[in-house]
Amino acid sequence: YGMKAQLPKTTSTPSQYINSDNWAMQQKIDGWRMILSCGSEGVKTFNRNGEPLPCPDNIIEYFSVFTVDWTFDGELLDGIYYIFDLLAVPTGSVTSWPLSRRYEMLNMLSNKFDGPIELVPLITENKQEKFDEIKSNDSEGVVFKLLSAPYTGKRTSNFLKYKFVNQV
Repeated sequence: YGMKAQLPKTTSTPSQYINSDNWAMQQKIDGWRMILSCGSEGVKTFNRNGEPLPCPDNIIEYFSVFTVDWTFDGELLDGIYYIFDLLAVPTGSVTSWPLSRRYEMLNMLSNKFDGPIELVPLITENKQEKFDEIKSNDSEGVVFKLLSAPYTGKRTSNFLKYKFVNQV
């Protein structure tokens, strides 16, 4: 089994996070949550509970060329892997790092991404404008993330989802 995913709590008051410099925002991708490890032991994919998850061949092929170990957290949607966090680098786990530092490393690595991979932008500026833009695009919602927070494989209030449309 793999690592369990960090899961968001729900918020109904987005403005306090939009207006705080301590919080960043990402668009919520409505796909299958998938943690992906690649490198020396091949490509392994897990669901939010750390159980093995089948993965499309194009994504397996893409990550099979990675020769050193990386672990990502993201969502699988329409054959594209949307990455929003970095959990391990070749030297080991980075889950104790603050989100701001994990994302900075992910951002540097993403310059090498092509193919069925997309980095979900971590929005730290003009959040109200971006929030309105994401909402107007009929997206499911946004996720607010505390920039100083480590990654924990459980539900946490450092990670909050806000849905534009309430679930039925």
